[in-house]
Amino acid sequence: MIETRDPDEASSSYNTQTRQPVLYIVSVFFIALTTLAVGLRFLSRRIGRVRARVDDILILCGWVFSVAFYICIILDVRYGGTGLHITKIMETDPHMSVVFSQLILPVGYTWMFSVVFSKLAVLSLYLSIFSVNKTFRYTCYITGVIIALNCIGAFCAGFATCIPLHKLWDNDTPGHCFNLNDFMRWVRLAHIGSDVVILLLPIPHVLRLQTTPRMRVGLLVTFALGSLGFIFGIICWVEYFITDAIADKTWSAVDIFIWSIVESGSYLIAACLLSYHPLMNLIWRRVRGTFTSKSEESSLRPSKDISGNQSSTRFGTNASQDGGGFVRLGDEECLALVDTAHPERGRGSGGILVKHEIRLDLEKQNRG
Repeated sequence: MIETRDPDEASSSYNTQTRQPVLYIVSVFFIALTTLAVGLRFLSRRIGRVRARVDDILILCGWVFSVAFYICIILDVRYGGTGLHITKIMETDPHMSVVFSQLILPVGYTWMFSVVFSKLAVLSLYLSIFSVNKTFRYTCYITGVIIALNCIGAFCAGFATCIPLHKLWDNDTPGHCFNLNDFMRWVRLAHIGSDVVILLLPIPHVLRLQTTPRMRVGLLVTFALGSLGFIFGIICWVEYFITDAIADKTWSAVDIFIWSIVESGSYLIAACLLSYHPLMNLIWRRVRGTFTSKSEESSLRPSKDISGNQSSTRFGTNASQDGGGFVRLGDEECLALVDTAHPERGRGSGGILVKHEIRLDLEKQNRG
């Protein structure tokens, strides 16, 4: 016997589906993550005593528009019904569909400005690092101009989505609209092209740097992290081709919104990561200093010599004793007695701090 399903039951199950919690979680998470990333960036620059530059202003603008973008998504979920099926919205609160359409431009504009300012911040940082090469500078300038012009063009085209604009959320208004799917698809194409340039631009210069292979690999990895936004941008671009942003618009927008949130946050975080070097150096020095201090304390722990006398200092195989009762220290033992870290405030402007006292065993000399 073939079991049939009640159409009313199937329709009810379909309308009760919701993806709103996912959008809430992702939006709040990236508000916190991008805020932390920007805060650590400015902390790192303070540690490195780096003066304020243009990229600092661009990063702040990118963060403001990123947070505004995430807030627009939250408002779209709360008041525009994003994450619900359009049939459910039309049954319960049709005004949500109007709010969703009204928020299309604010969502798109805040996303676009967040990405643009983050990319311009990366280019500005490139110019401060590799400004000697004229070709490199011109490439950065041209890429920045293309990004800015694409932003201006998309901004103007957004207001021409529907003529009059009011028709975007009111279908009864006389007028016409161009295909919103095509608009979203091709606006992103220029962003992907600029991503490729930003990703490849520093590689030849990093490879030619006169530094250690470890430092060179570290720089390449840091710059490659900027490709995260590029990867998520391609995913979001493909999503526009496989998703109809008009049919069941409040439901189909969920995947596009999620990938756009991740893309925007990745651009901003990647722009901040390039400035974390002073902070990472400080953390590394503190961690290394902690383990070094423990190692020194264990090696300098009092112990008894062969004659049964307690000696204050005990070194490894690199130390040797001369005929006069003095202990000759090896290179490693000498270095273990000093610390080149920055002194505490009030002790001076810098230098080498002697951490341990050396006691000379003169008893044998007196007995001799």
